[in-house]
Amino acid sequence: MRRCGSSRAGCGSSRGSQQPARWAKSARPKRVETAERLLCLAYCDSGEDILRGSESRTLLDNWFRARRRVHDLADVLRKRGMPLPAARSLYHDLDADPMAAAFTDWYVRQHGTEPDPEAVGALTLEWMEGTLPDTWHAISPHRVDFQLALINDWIPDHPITVAAKALLPEWVRWHGEQAGLAEHLIDRGVAVALGGVPVGSDCGGLRV
Repeated sequence: MRRCGSSRAGCGSSRGSQQPARWAKSARPKRVETAERLLCLAYCDSGEDILRGSESRTLLDNWFRARRRVHDLADVLRKRGMPLPAARSLYHDLDADPMAAAFTDWYVRQHGTEPDPEAVGALTLEWMEGTLPDTWHAISPHRVDFQLALINDWIPDHPITVAAKALLPEWVRWHGEQAGLAEHLIDRGVAVALGGVPVGSDCGGLRV
């Protein structure tokens, strides 16, 4: 899992102590019909190597409880002939074409012209790498800010870099619409993509 800016689990945090709750209100539980929908559990890092030795009793209780629940769930699914899917690389053999094509179609409908295909391809791969499929449409301010920082590390003034940065606000808007987010949450992500809104410094390490 990456540090601040990670989209591994959606990076739903935002500026201010009340912001995460606002994002959480837009989330809706969904019934899981297949084990494939639980792919995230295959990447759940709950081994002893994540412990520092200074954890409180409450935190350790939660850690043991979470590990047990994942183990029990995996056992039940296995007995039902629905084992949890095996973890796959989140960095290699990514198929960016479907996402790039869907965004391009949306962009054409919105603007009447096609976006630069090379910029869309590069932006898609950067966005997908290291993230679980169920979080591909997540656009929390921290995630958008992190993606913008990654793009800023590309070759400066390169045509693809310039085009990708110009596309990022609309890219964020499209993902927000696909996720069914409220308009004010989409606008927040778009504002960060435009570089006009600073993201709070209340990161505190790993993000979900």
